[in-house]
Amino acid sequence: LSASSAAAQGLPPELVEKLSAATVYITLGADEPESSGSGYLVRVDGDTGYVVTNHHVIEEFFEPAAGGKVKITAVFDSGAPKERSFPAEPVAIDKDHDLAVIRVTGVKDLPAPLDLSAPPKPFPTMPVWVCGYPFGGRLAGGTGKNPAVSIGGGNVSALRTNAHGDLGTVQLNGALNPGNSGGPVVAADGKLVGVAVRTIRNAGLG
Repeated sequence: LSASSAAAQGLPPELVEKLSAATVYITLGADEPESSGSGYLVRVDGDTGYVVTNHHVIEEFFEPAAGGKVKITAVFDSGAPKERSFPAEPVAIDKDHDLAVIRVTGVKDLPAPLDLSAPPKPFPTMPVWVCGYPFGGRLAGGTGKNPAVSIGGGNVSALRTNAHGDLGTVQLNGALNPGNSGGPVVAADGKLVGVAVRTIRNAGLG
């Protein structure tokens, strides 16, 4: 499928439901949320869940303002009637690749994690969907509310290699905004292609 025809068809409702459930809204703050980002569930072990996000989304946890203490909150089904929030803690970080894993415990009936097996190889014009929480609470529709998940269509516009000729970054057109950081980028079958890292403001590129 071309990017335009795939986007026009959209994703099956059951896949949208699965992606929405596995995409996590992440907030940081002492008492009230002061910053936010996105993440996605990659592993469930009983009532313990492991969520991948960007390191820069939770960086403030390690470097709080003077005299402050920052807590991480993972919100499942954000903005929905069944929304649930849980404290989270970092269990692994990779600053070089801007990745982090946070853990939540004591969560009953965790959703199914995203399928990480046999990831599709990205190619220019490949249609993709970006899941997350762009602009955080500004799209919540009311004071004190959390935003609902956004799933936006785009396409791979370029593959950028590093000095060694290895794939360094995947450039996307559309669907990526501040707040999407840490959220999953998936193919038409729902399999993970990558993680949203950054956007170029006013350029339509990410």
